[in-house]
Amino acid sequence: MAGNDLFQAKPYNVSVTLALPPDTDTPGFANEEKSKPPETRLISESGGLMSPEVVGTQLIKDALVNFSGKIMIKESFFSLKCKTLQFGYY
Repeated sequence: MAGNDLFQAKPYNVSVTLALPPDTDTPGFANEEKSKPPETRLISESGGLMSPEVVGTQLIKDALVNFSGKIMIKESFFSLKCKTLQFGYY
């Protein structure tokens, strides 16, 4: 979907950033953990848990310098795998 948004916004000089941050230590994440399937828990544990401050700071910083036409901010190994599955490696 972000790829489509990028192509539609490009003629208007609007950039698009897609971020797939790792698990972030928030109340919503803590609530999600209560009902997360074991398989999903195993997958997400490999990425670690980050503070909202670190994630937010990095996302803003990357979005502000991301004018090269790339739409993905890679924050974790799992994010890289998602990108590869959706867009192919580039």
